[in-house]
Amino acid sequence: MGNSHLGYAAGIIDGEGCIGVWGNYNNACRLKRYYRLNVTVGMSDPEPIIFLKNTFGGSYKKYLGRTPEHRSRYHWVLANDLAKSFLEDILPYLKGKREQALVAIEFQKVKKRRLYRPMTEEVMERHKWFSDRLKELKSERKEVTIEQDTGVDREGSKGW
Repeated sequence: MGNSHLGYAAGIIDGEGCIGVWGNYNNACRLKRYYRLNVTVGMSDPEPIIFLKNTFGGSYKKYLGRTPEHRSRYHWVLANDLAKSFLEDILPYLKGKREQALVAIEFQKVKKRRLYRPMTEEVMERHKWFSDRLKELKSERKEVTIEQDTGVDREGSKGW
């Protein structure tokens, strides 16, 4: 796969994507809980969503607008090991969500498939830590000045 495809995908994730580790109940047995890695993108333009699906796999779905005035939305989802591989591929091109991707990749590396055996409290706590850490990273605000962004000193410039 070409660098331009990976860079384009990273740009979509940086701008419109969500990287997360979420906990869910296992439908087979409501007493067990598990965590999974998901990479998702939601937008009203279907072309980037179809590109992601055709290039990296996963699934996508169209959601109709609530009223005729609302545009339809398209959502793409990649989960677990596929999400980890995808994040590893685009990691060199990520800017804004690089640290989130690193945490998500590490989660998937330490996650153990347990099938129908209940997880120990220790394992649950470790998985929850990754979920909480990603939530913290998402809530942090990054302030970037023009000087940091471009490397150009704007001091004394009129209009800035």
